[in-house]
Amino acid sequence: MLSIKSEPAVYSTGTGYYITAGLYFLYEISIYRIFKDRAECLGSKFYKLKNPLNIKKKALYKRTSNCVYGKFIDWITAPEDYILNNNFKLIENVRTRKNSRNKNRQK
Repeated sequence: MLSIKSEPAVYSTGTGYYITAGLYFLYEISIYRIFKDRAECLGSKFYKLKNPLNIKKKALYKRTSNCVYGKFIDWITAPEDYILNNNFKLIENVRTRKNSRNKNRQK
């Protein structure tokens, strides 16, 4: 038997984050080492909090002689009452990635 999975509601915070409703505030912090020709993810960690973070910058960078280190903070979920109290905008049409098909491919 097939079950239909509904997509979670996505809200725009007005600060560049798109979040979903959850039981708590969930953040992901990732650290990258960026070279001229590539980027390497050094690590990523999730944080679950009861109160929201005051994020001043979504990305922090530190330049060294041969690369740049980047620290990125992504806000993933927030409690539904927090979303409603702050009047975050509900996004109706969330873009999903489509599978591309090569039209020149021989069958």
